[in-house]
Amino acid sequence: MRVPLRAWYFHSTVDLKKVRERFPGRVLSPGDPIVLDAGDGSVALVTSFGGLVFWPYEEASARAVAQAIQETLVDTELSVGLEERLVVETSRGQDRALYNEVWLSGEPRVEQMKIIATVLAQSVALENLEGEADTALEQFQLHLHDLRDRRSIRLSSKQILQQVGVALGTRHDILLNLALFDKPAECWDNEGLNRLYGQMFELFEIP
Repeated sequence: MRVPLRAWYFHSTVDLKKVRERFPGRVLSPGDPIVLDAGDGSVALVTSFGGLVFWPYEEASARAVAQAIQETLVDTELSVGLEERLVVETSRGQDRALYNEVWLSGEPRVEQMKIIATVLAQSVALENLEGEADTALEQFQLHLHDLRDRRSIRLSSKQILQQVGVALGTRHDILLNLALFDKPAECWDNEGLNRLYGQMFELFEIP
């Protein structure tokens, strides 16, 4: 059976306690990520660093879950334009990560779903953070070239403060999301899950 997955990213860390309270009776598995009944036969996995993965992806239920989680956040911006997609094939006789596809030997277990969703969420979060950092650096490089060539910067004090604010905001986002590089607890004492996690890491080229 082929199961399409899709991952989005909130530009905010997520208070998982608030998410649990927002979905009473629909928490299938606590921890990080939380596993929620998303409706329409779909499951949503929510990470503390802002990742949101749907298994399988169903448009209507995904939008409804995302909106409900947004109501618990300070920064409600959600990246859906820059997303990750993956297909999971079940009952393939082995657990293996291939190009844009993962095979599972049987029906997915909750811990396998958490591993796959975590790496998918890590990948989309990293792409978003890299984009923010690149944008901030590009803006600063223009001003550094001015400083080198003209020995002055053509910015007002207000504009300089705005640029500093952008840089500090980007730094803050990256520091808050350092948890996205943490290995899931499910890997610690399970060689099979740890191997699947490593294959997923290589598949999405996460440093």
